Amino acid sequence: MSKFISAIVIATAFFLNACSMGGPVDLVEKMEQSDRKTTIKGMLSELTAFEEQIEIMSKAEVSPSFNQVDALLALDRSAPSEEYDSAYLGDFDAIELARADQLAEENAYIQIKKRDQIKKRDKKAAEPLSLVAARKASIDTYNAKAATLLPFMNAKLSANRLRYAESMVNTFNKGEPCRHEELVDGLRKIGNALYKDNPEEFRKSALYVGISAVFVKAMKEDIAQPPRTALIAVNTFGSWDAKEQMDTYVELLNKEKLDFDYGNALIKVITQFATPENKDQYKAKLTPVLRKILMTEPSVQPISYIGLAAKGLANLEVSEEAIIDRLVECLWLDDARGRSATSDCRLALNSLDKKMAQKALHKAFKRQNEKIEERAYRLNYAHTGLIEAKSSEILGDLKYEDAVDHLVMSLNQDDVNPEPFAKDPTKATFFTKGQVQKTISIARALAMIGDSKAVKPLMSIITNDEKLFEYKMAATQQLAYLGSSKPIKSLIKVFNKKLEQLDVGNRDLKVQYGKTIALLMRKKDRNFRGFEKSVNKSLKETQKWVKETEAQKKQAKAQKKAAEDEAKKLKVEIKALKDKGVKVPAEPKREKVDKDRKRN
Repeated sequence: MSKFISAIVIATAFFLNACSMGGPVDLVEKMEQSDRKTTIKGMLSELTAFEEQIEIMSKAEVSPSFNQVDALLALDRSAPSEEYDSAYLGDFDAIELARADQLAEENAYIQIKKRDQIKKRDKKAAEPLSLVAARKASIDTYNAKAATLLPFMNAKLSANRLRYAESMVNTFNKGEPCRHEELVDGLRKIGNALYKDNPEEFRKSALYVGISAVFVKAMKEDIAQPPRTALIAVNTFGSWDAKEQMDTYVELLNKEKLDFDYGNALIKVITQFATPENKDQYKAKLTPVLRKILMTEPSVQPISYIGLAAKGLANLEVSEEAIIDRLVECLWLDDARGRSATSDCRLALNSLDKKMAQKALHKAFKRQNEKIEERAYRLNYAHTGLIEAKSSEILGDLKYEDAVDHLVMSLNQDDVNPEPFAKDPTKATFFTKGQVQKTISIARALAMIGDSKAVKPLMSIITNDEKLFEYKMAATQQLAYLGSSKPIKSLIKVFNKKLEQLDVGNRDLKVQYGKTIALLMRKKDRNFRGFEKSVNKSLKETQKWVKETEAQKKQAKAQKKAAEDEAKKLKVEIKALKDKGVKVPAEPKREKVDKDRKRN
């Protein structure tokens, strides 16, 4: 019986193989008949199957699974070309015969197990040695033939990639637009594989020219929303470093209306090539379109475009006065959602002509830039100090010494929060944050420039009892950053100021004073020993407060426990009275207190 079944299995396997050999599905022919998505998937799936087999066969120690053996046998075995030697077919036959023998043994073993189940035997039949040997022979045959099959697999993969890509190009040029996305994506996948194998050879090939023509057509003609086909094309061009399509990128970016993602992808591609190394080649071509994007308001286009344009212009070293002015304006520019391109514009200003950037920023700091001022007054932040904060930061980056006097003057100046804003808690907080940031930024700028003129105004903030905690903390931190030893004596004086135990805010300031002094002072400084004594004194005082606080906590805990014990005792006494029939008044109900009344 088992021999008969084995014969059927072997015959079936050879029959299936004969079908496969005699009439494999010609996907190119199928594509010509119909450009259905299933055909494109079939092509890509077959290419993937060849790639997986090549990866297995290329390993030093080949160890395929039975599924992988079956996957190999299911592949199209037709020759890559008419002149290709057909000797490889013998390798396929050997692997197929070994696998058929194994399947026959597997089936015989299954029949034995079924028979045992019918006879209700408890013990399972052991695997026959012939089955173990057949399994090993199946894998060993694959391993033995892998080396000789590998050249065929590579040749077949290359031939199929070329055939399928050419078929997709032809179908795109005459097919239905509704299938363009699948075709372009298929070309992307095949092209990526070829580009990965050998970028230079692929870019010189006729296939690259054909695929590029398809991509350009897709980029210009895709009217879908979103334009997924065009996005696939432009992003693939970017990954292939396709500089030769620069005219197409620029032409598309000059369109009046452009999908957000598509525009973003195009700008990313051109800025990818807008590098200092390429400036001689692309500066003249890219500057007009990047300038236009930079100058356009974020109400008309996404603000991320402005950031990308700033980056590209900086890389191309376009130091025009109008561009520098716009980059300065960009520091306070944002869209309806509060998003900005500040970091990109700041980097650009640090990269372009230093003198031009310094003068433009100094003008903004002195509140003489009309566009910046108009926007600040319109959006109600002209009085907050944010203009001085941002402009001073980059003046510090650029180390502009001519701005020092104005920086110090601004640091000494107290801005006034207009009454309508001061009455609004949210706006008042915004004003305070802006003023603190102004203090930090100007002090940092002076430190970057290397001028110690900031010491006096910063110390005046620290010693002014009317100044808020945030101002004093910021001023102290910036003195440390400034690095000058001039404020040490004054800082020690405020450090030694006596504090109350519960004055938490000034205690935090005292810690910062100590840190700043420690950073500025050297061991040889004549104030070192005196400061050391002050620190030890402060430490002892703090330790004393800690002990007192712990004692107070312990006392409060004991009082709480005593109150709880007393409450329990009262409950027991009340229960005893109730048990004797004594009428005990009910506990008064708790009244809900209106939140507004409670707050008042």
